[in-house]
Amino acid sequence: MPSEMIPAPSGAPVYKPNEILLYGVKLNDKHDFAEIPFDSEVTVQQSTIALRLLVQKTGDALGTKPVERDRVSIIVAYGYAYEGGCYRFDKPRLLLFAPASEEANAQGCGFEGFNPPYKMWRITAKTMLLEVATSVGLAEDLVLTANLPGNRPPNTYGNHMELAHRGGKLNRSGG
Repeated sequence: MPSEMIPAPSGAPVYKPNEILLYGVKLNDKHDFAEIPFDSEVTVQQSTIALRLLVQKTGDALGTKPVERDRVSIIVAYGYAYEGGCYRFDKPRLLLFAPASEEANAQGCGFEGFNPPYKMWRITAKTMLLEVATSVGLAEDLVLTANLPGNRPPNTYGNHMELAHRGGKLNRSGG
């Protein structure tokens, strides 16, 4: 079996049957925020978007307490391992979560040996994640063309079904 199909070994000495290994790059590695390049015709020079998670307690002003980078990970995930199998996402996913343990250099699934190295995070199936969906393009493509009939996801169409019954019975009387 090729090494790109073998995930990292489980974290000794405890086996966790619901463990998921996320493989990717940490965006808030050096700062308490993630920088995402954004090039627009409106600005003369290239700009960046700073993605930051803020904590707000009752009575505090919004945005006064940024969450430190060791308490939350903002990552671009490219793949994951679960139950001995390696999987790739259809496109990179931007995920925010509070890691239970420190990230490590990636092992397994073909993510090792790169410089700078990919990282891996050990999470469980019950770890709360926030996925930020990003799309970049012209308004014509992202708004108009994407919402033409036939291009929309199936769950945006109205679904309506009625079930007829007699006297609460859902079977045929025969005859």
